[in-house]
Parts: sequence; C-alpha cells; structure tokens
Amino acid sequence: MSAAKDSSATNFAAEDVEAARAAVKDASGFLAVPPKVDYAFDAETLKEYFRLEEEARLAESRAMDEPAVMSVGEAKILTSLPIHIRGSHTNLGEPVARDFPEVMRTQSASLPEDQSGRLQLAKWLTSEQHPLTARVFVNRVWTWHFGKGLVGTTENFGRLGDRPTHPELLDWLAREFMRSGWSVKHLHRLILNSSTWRMASTSTDADVAEAVDPENRLQWKFRLQRLSAEQIRDSLLQVSGRLDASIGGKSVPLRNKQFVFNHTSEDHTKYDSLRRAAFLPVIRNNLYTFFEQFDFPDPTMPTGRRNTTTVAPQTLMMMNSELVMDSADSFAKQLLERSSDDVQRVVFAYQAAFGRLPTDNETQQAIDFLSQLKSQAFTAIGLDRNDEQQAWSTFCHSLFASNEFIYVK
Repeated sequence: MSAAKDSSATNFAAEDVEAARAAVKDASGFLAVPPKVDYAFDAETLKEYFRLEEEARLAESRAMDEPAVMSVGEAKILTSLPIHIRGSHTNLGEPVARDFPEVMRTQSASLPEDQSGRLQLAKWLTSEQHPLTARVFVNRVWTWHFGKGLVGTTENFGRLGDRPTHPELLDWLAREFMRSGWSVKHLHRLILNSSTWRMASTSTDADVAEAVDPENRLQWKFRLQRLSAEQIRDSLLQVSGRLDASIGGKSVPLRNKQFVFNHTSEDHTKYDSLRRAAFLPVIRNNLYTFFEQFDFPDPTMPTGRRNTTTVAPQTLMMMNSELVMDSADSFAKQLLERSSDDVQRVVFAYQAAFGRLPTDNETQQAIDFLSQLKSQAFTAIGLDRNDEQQAWSTFCHSLFASNEFIYVK
C-alpha cells in the first residue's frame, strides 16, 4: 500500500470504522446469503458463489486449530431428582436424594450441598476402597489381550453376570494396578510378560485339556483370536512399508462442521490417509467401509467387548479392497529390491507377513505358484509373462488374504 493510501486511511473516524466492521459481521446484513441460494442468484453468480465457498472451506481446513479444552463447571445445584419410571422423562416418580449407591459403599460418604458432587464422585470411584473400578478396568484390559475377560460379561459385574474364572487373579491384578498409581503401562507389562500371555494357541496335551475344559476357561492355551479392524489395516500398511508413523498434527483435514452432511450436500470424509488408524476420523453417519466389515463397533453406543463374526464379505474385502491391492504392490516391490533370489524373497515375505519362516513345502509351493503365473498357461488372464512385479504382487496378495495374516496364534 502506498504512503498516500496509508494517509487517506487515517482520515476515517474511529466510529465509522467500527460501524463498517459491525456491518460486515452482521449475519443479517447486506452480505447475508439467502437460505435458498439456488433461487436467489443467477447461474453465473451461483457458480462464483460455490467456487468461493469451496475456496473458503479449503482455507479453513488448512488453518491451524486454536488450542481448546473441554471442561465442566458448577451450575444450579440439585440435591434430588425424580425417578424416571421405566426410563421415561415424561413419566416422573417420587424425588430421590442424590447419593452414592448404598450397595457399593464400604464406608460412610456424603455429598456437599453447595457443590455438584463431581469431584467427590471421582474420588470415590478411584478410591482403593471402591469394590469395582479397578476390577472392571483390569478385566477390560485382560479382554483386549486375550479376547475374553476373567469375567466374561465385561459390562455386567452384577448378579446376572458371569462369575470370575480366576477371582484371586482378578483381585491381585486390581490391587497391583492401584499400587502402581493406576498405571496402565504397568498393567500391560504385567500381563504381556506373564507365561499365560506367552502360551501358544496349540498344546501337546490338547486332547486331555479339551476334554476337561473345552472353552479354555482355565487358560491352558492362548485363545485364537482375530486382529481388530484397526490392527488389520495398520498391519497391511506396516508390512508393505506404506505406514506413515508420524505423530501430532490434525487427525482430519476438515473442521468438525464439515463432517455434517445430508443427501443434498457433499461428503468430504476421506479415509485415504496412510497414518495409523488411531488418527482416522470416526464419523457416525459415514464409517470406514473396511472397518465395518471387520466388526467395528457402533460409535453411538458404548461397547465393552467387540463381536467377532466370520462372513463371506470379509474375504471379498481382502481380495478386492484397493487398500489390500496397493499394499500388495508395495510389498512386492520391496521383495524384488531386497534380493534377486526367489527363495530368499519367499522367506522374507513369510517373516514379514506371518512372523515365522516358511516350511520347505510352503517355499516350494510359492516358487511353483510364481512359476505358473509367469507361464504361458496364464497369459489368458492378461498377465504379461515378463511382468515379474505383477506375479509377486499376486503372491503377496495371497498372503494378505490368508487367515494366518489376520489371526493371532
């Protein structure tokens, strides 16, 4: 800006500048956009309006987020609330004073009349005298690692829930968890360093053990379980060398309001990021299709333990998903660059995908399979006989689509 323009700008009165700013910021002023823009503007103006709207959306998405934190504060203190009969807020019963559940008290406790009681409730829940908090949490962590908890009903420790299979172990873990200062890392290390965790999914005495304990309630072997949806995705990216392990920054490239859409607006949700699944968005009305196929829980409901289903669409997803096919291409490229010897490539592929060496029979089968793909008999499917990359990509795809890749043994 020139000096002349700078000097002229200072001639405006302060009240005029403030009035201009107020007029620009007025949502109902001369810059207001009608609710039905399609009918308010002509075709040329409407095209320019949509262009500017998209430009503004991208600029807002790239902007840094302002630091923010969610918190609670004291409001009107209610010392009693009416019972909602059958859970209906329209069918109210007699008022009941707020208090800790009597059946769960181990000592006298009361709530102050001049406070909301949140702080007192938090201290009560995390007290070493509380009978459930540490046990419930320890059981959840055990369930995540073993597929089934010491108490099978993770969300029900009441009379209608399952009895603990190892009550003394549950109590000891809960006490150790509290003794460590409620350290989740300490709890994980304790479980993962145990002989129970390090067991194989097979046993030399399987026939005898299954006759006594067919459901493995006594933990005589490691329970065969499938990887979660997020673990399957991240494993594909990690093995193929595509995983972006960076941390920090935005989880999503959009503002929260841009995820809210209907049948008339554009959905900007994308799941093409190569970062870990922890950084992917969870959009309730548009979940990631890959996750949905592998029993991703309903994000609108609390879930203590995920269901594990085995259905045909899961296999089709592993065969046809772009994520799997692109990962197979990348994995094949790694194998070709790593060695010129086919046997060494197969050995490395098994180590990376399955965490073990292939047997002699598996190695020979892989070599025969690759030879067949490059033979004259298979040119009918459009495979170039000289395209070694495509042959190895098909082999890598078969590893990813196998049960051994997605099941923990």
